[in-house]
Amino acid sequence: MTICDWNSVYKGGEGVNYVRDAREGIAEVIHQRGFKQTVIAQKAGLTPQQLSDIISKRRKMDANEMFALCAALGTSMESLFATSYTEPPG
Repeated sequence: MTICDWNSVYKGGEGVNYVRDAREGIAEVIHQRGFKQTVIAQKAGLTPQQLSDIISKRRKMDANEMFALCAALGTSMESLFATSYTEPPG
């Protein structure tokens, strides 16, 4: 996807894939791989409550936290946003 495509992603359109919230991707990776949230939080330099708040979307995360979480999860940032939505989520 090029930078020019971002407007069409958020506005929608025929055949457009929607980008999901990275926090959903974090929750999915933790669940699929059977990780403990407290262990991932510790590895990422967060408190368990901070990670819980991020996953439940009560808290935004900054870029440094996202990099740290990706390292703790052993995954890429791109995979956290990956989705196959063709309809707007929600």
